Amino acid sequence: MLRGACIVMLVLVLLSVAVQFNDPDGWQWMLIYGVAIIPTVAALVRTWTGFSVVAAIGYYVGFFYLLPRESVQDISTLFTDLQMHEAGVEEAREAFGLLICAVWMTVLSAIWWRNRNRTLVK
Repeated sequence: MLRGACIVMLVLVLLSVAVQFNDPDGWQWMLIYGVAIIPTVAALVRTWTGFSVVAAIGYYVGFFYLLPRESVQDISTLFTDLQMHEAGVEEAREAFGLLICAVWMTVLSAIWWRNRNRTLVK
C-alpha cells in the first residue's frame, strides 16, 4: 500500500513540477515541489531519510506564509477559474499545493521515525 502511495505521490509531484513550466516564477516552484521528489524516491527504494522532516517543516512554513491575505469568496474558483480573476486565488492554490506536500512529507517522516532503529548501521 505504501509503495502505491509513493508512486501516486511521485507522479503528482512530477506533474506539479511540469505544470510550472509556463509560470513566470516557475523555476522557483519547480525547485520547491521538486524537493518532495527526494524523500518520495527514497521511500520507494526503502531507503528512509530524515530529510522528509526538514522538507515537511519547510512546506508548513511556506503554507502559512502563503495563506491568502484576502479571502477567496468562492472556493470553487480555486479549481474552475483558470484566469484567476478573483484576488487571492493564485496564493490559495500555491498554499494548497504546499499543504499537500507538507502532509505527504509528514507521512514519510512518521514512517522514517518508526523505522529509524532498523535503518541504523550497527
